[in-house]
Amino acid sequence: MQDSHVKTKISKKKKVKFVLFTLLFLSVIIIILSEIILSFMHYPSSHDVMKKVSYTQAKWWACDSVAGPRYVAKQVTKEDSVYFLREIWYYHRLQLINNDGYHDADNFTAVTPASDSIKILMTGDSFTWGASSDVGSSYVDIFEKDIKKNYPGIVWNTGMPATGTNHALFTTKNTCRCKIPTTLF
Repeated sequence: MQDSHVKTKISKKKKVKFVLFTLLFLSVIIIILSEIILSFMHYPSSHDVMKKVSYTQAKWWACDSVAGPRYVAKQVTKEDSVYFLREIWYYHRLQLINNDGYHDADNFTAVTPASDSIKILMTGDSFTWGASSDVGSSYVDIFEKDIKKNYPGIVWNTGMPATGTNHALFTTKNTCRCKIPTTLF
């Protein structure tokens, strides 16, 4: 009689293994069911979406070890406007690229030391470049308008999206044709 009431002891290790196996089994079942439901709903797979991705470099973009990443002037086309339809501000900014590859109406030309103009170089990332703002309304554009109200000035914008401080320093050192204090570096 006592044998029927004897409980078998299950070790902690076996309990943990059972719980983990059960979770793994349920996860696999949920993933399989999700895939079946998504296929019935004709949801595109990530493989199908990635087939549409092009890995060719855009004509309006360049990157090398001498000048770093930059844009190429006058290379954006009407076809690009379709690609940037959801971010049309980006397309409009690509239309205003100077000969040095930066979003600035002015080309970076040498200014004589005798000039009484204030010379300002703005360097940075997408915020400096003017991301998500209309042409003429970024903080660099507004700063330039305010400076020119009071002084003759030149403001160069070398901001580049998807870059950081290292690129800003690289740009300042290698690309710009202006005197910069070496104490910055």
